[in-house]
Parts: sequence; C-alpha cells; structure tokens
Amino acid sequence: LITFAVLAQVSASVTPVVDFKFTDRDALGQVLGPECIEDSAGGRYVLRRHGEPRYMNIPQNPADGRALHFDGQSSYLLKGGIPAVTDDFVLEAWCRAARQDDPEWRGVVAHGDGGRGYCIVQHGRTWGLLVGGVGFVSAGPVVAGQWVHIAAIVHREENTLMLNGERVASFGRAKTIRPSFAVGDCGNGREFFSGDIS
Repeated sequence: LITFAVLAQVSASVTPVVDFKFTDRDALGQVLGPECIEDSAGGRYVLRRHGEPRYMNIPQNPADGRALHFDGQSSYLLKGGIPAVTDDFVLEAWCRAARQDDPEWRGVVAHGDGGRGYCIVQHGRTWGLLVGGVGFVSAGPVVAGQWVHIAAIVHREENTLMLNGERVASFGRAKTIRPSFAVGDCGNGREFFSGDIS
C-alpha cells in the first residue's frame, strides 16, 4: 500500500491524493504485476511498470492477497509526477526488505527523488528518508522479512518521520520537488528496492 495524501490547512483531516494498492487476492505463484496500476483515490494517476515486479509474497495483511515483489535490479513503477502536492502532505508505505544489510540506496517510494524531493529508503541496516537539500534521516533498523509501516509527514509546523506508528525523527523540508513519483526506486531509475511492497 502506498498512500500519498494532502493535509488540510485548518484541521487534522487528510484528503488522499493517490492510494495505490499492490496486492492481488487471485495471484498464484510468480505472476507478473500489471502493466499499469491506477490509484483508488480518484483514478487520476497511473503507475507504469518497468522491469518485472511480481506477485510472490503474502502482504502485511494476508487477507489482501499477494504483495508485489521488487527484484532490486530493474523492477519499479513510475508516474511522471504529482505537481499539485508541494505543501503539507503524508507519504506512507508498507514494505519489507529482502536483505537486512544492503550497502546501496534502495528506494521504496519517492515523491521527486532523494536530491529534489522525498524518498523513503533502505540503506544498509536502516530504514529512513532521503530529503533533497537536507540529507538522510534514520527511521530505525531493518529486519529482513519483517513488514514495517513508514510515514513521512510534511507539515507547516513540524515534519515528522514515523515507523510503525511511532514518531522517530523530525526533518527539514526539501528545497524543491522533481516532477516524478516512483515506487520501488528513488525516482531516478537506478536505486531499486529489493523486497516487497503491499
């Protein structure tokens, strides 16, 4: 599950901008993921498949079906950007890493990229957030095979990084946001995630 939502200025309400669900109840074995995935929050945005992400593993909630597995080499999903979202928003994902210690940057979901925008990542033994013009903010340790929920909340009062519902860090705001939205990569077609996204 990848959710990208706008925070309302006046209250604590949240309006989903995109909500991509990566599970399939009917998938059996290693079934290739769909060529396009529409968002369920209005259908205005579509992710296009690159490489061969496959339905292989059980997600965080087994009733949802199988989750998409990303191979860490060439599989990711890409949308040309969500330009209207630059102020207050929430970017969140359910994911689990295939390897506990990976020296490369592995992008789970990116609004822009790590240099210009926000990217939830695995780096080494750590989950975190890459923020353009700010750097890397640690969220906590990676445990191979364990599902985690990571959320980056960008808000005019405070920017907060959450891991499994717990506040773990605050961070500065990105200077700019590149017009790109990617899943399974940092938004540049080079830093592919190795693991599952539900």
